[in-house]
Amino acid sequence: LPKVSDRGVVALAESCKHLKRVSLRQCTGVSASALSQLVASGGITELNITGITSVDSKFIQHLTMSCLGSLSKLDLSWCRMFHEDALGHLVDACTFLEELTLFGCSQITQRLCKGHSNPRVTIHGR
Repeated sequence: LPKVSDRGVVALAESCKHLKRVSLRQCTGVSASALSQLVASGGITELNITGITSVDSKFIQHLTMSCLGSLSKLDLSWCRMFHEDALGHLVDACTFLEELTLFGCSQITQRLCKGHSNPRVTIHGR
């Protein structure tokens, strides 16, 4: 959905502080900065940002800090700009995380899939 922009995501973040489930799947016009503003209020339980190519390690770190006690489902399929170590930290730190989807994330290795310490999480796509 190329018509969804940073401006729209920031407006959503400012207007809806208690969002729980968000899907911006294939919203390729959205930046990691706008996503950071969206998750800043914390409390998001489900986030689908499949195909948003601007998702980087800095955003993953921000998501970890913002949604530490709430995130249960995360879909990062086809996001390839973040480092495996940043995601590993998120998986370990977000103890409520149960489902992580990573189709097309060629930077992810078995090290993440088998080396995290979160017994709840199931990883799909790797």
